[in-house]
Amino acid sequence: LIYALFIFLLKLPVLTVMIYGAIASVMQLWHHSNTKLPANVDSFLRRLIITPSLHKLHHSAFKEETNSNYGTIFSFWDRFFGTLCEYEQKNKVFNYGLEYFREEKQLDFLLTLKQPLSYKPEK
Repeated sequence: LIYALFIFLLKLPVLTVMIYGAIASVMQLWHHSNTKLPANVDSFLRRLIITPSLHKLHHSAFKEETNSNYGTIFSFWDRFFGTLCEYEQKNKVFNYGLEYFREEKQLDFLLTLKQPLSYKPEK
């Protein structure tokens, strides 16, 4: 509903919004598919678009990587806003998730739904 209101208030062409939505959905499915591209292809593509290996860093256990790579389609947005994070994974074991949600009891389905509303970071 909020999305529709936003489109209406900005008088965005509905067809344009639908095309963007379709492209963004396909890209997000690709980002989360664990598809591994050949290194030279990935290196070339990530100059323009977000590839699965580039987006994967956004799901890292390390804060500086988690707070990066927000782009949906194009990587130049992250370059522009200084949020692009690239690294070679050759010498590093990749850990998904946040470092402070590792205990089994914190992975309960209902608690996971409440986390964004109830988590208070330690100071």
